[in-house]
Amino acid sequence: MRILCIGVERRRRYLARALEESNHSVVELDRPDDAAWLAGTDYLDAIIALTNGEAEHVARTLAARPNHTVLVIVESQATTETRVKLLDSGVDICFDEPCDYVELHARLQAITRPGSHTIQTATKTTTSDSASQPLLSRATRSLICSDGSALLLRRREYLLMDRLLRNPGEPVRHAELVDYVFGELEVDPTSLHRLVSRLRGRFAKAGAPVKLVVIPRLGYRADVDMSPESAG
Repeated sequence: MRILCIGVERRRRYLARALEESNHSVVELDRPDDAAWLAGTDYLDAIIALTNGEAEHVARTLAARPNHTVLVIVESQATTETRVKLLDSGVDICFDEPCDYVELHARLQAITRPGSHTIQTATKTTTSDSASQPLLSRATRSLICSDGSALLLRRREYLLMDRLLRNPGEPVRHAELVDYVFGELEVDPTSLHRLVSRLRGRFAKAGAPVKLVVIPRLGYRADVDMSPESAG
């Protein structure tokens, strides 16, 4: 997921590191108005605001965020009444301090699970029961191949596929992919190309059902083929 963290640096940095270790793409900002602008220009799965008495102001500032963007507020001075008021105002998840990261992450994954009102990721359909299953496994950071085997992915490989497989067959801009995969790191312009080239080799060797396609002067797309022939 692409997650924006806002709040004072000390609290924000701790949370951002935990999210990065959980294989998410994370960006950090200080101010809610900057967050509102970014949510309107970039694709964000979630915004997590770490507040200290200004939770209602943050909720109002981010009320016009896109429908797919989940808003989580962790308010250090929250009461039950405060949390209820925030949830009624459109906040999706609300915590007070101390906030348990494991629970926060579990709730965030639950509300953005495929089939909910937010994230939709590529799925494969089994012929036996027609049950829809994710092509990417969050739990094991792997890609599920046509024969049911799992191809383990490195963190940046996973982030790349997480974004491309959100809408299979649709191109994603080069700049957006760089931000999603590398975050705020200064990277060489060819870094994304090298990552894609390495993944293509791994996919071909493993018989993965995904083909990475270059879109000239734009970016990349991922095509999915779950037919039995693709495993051969």
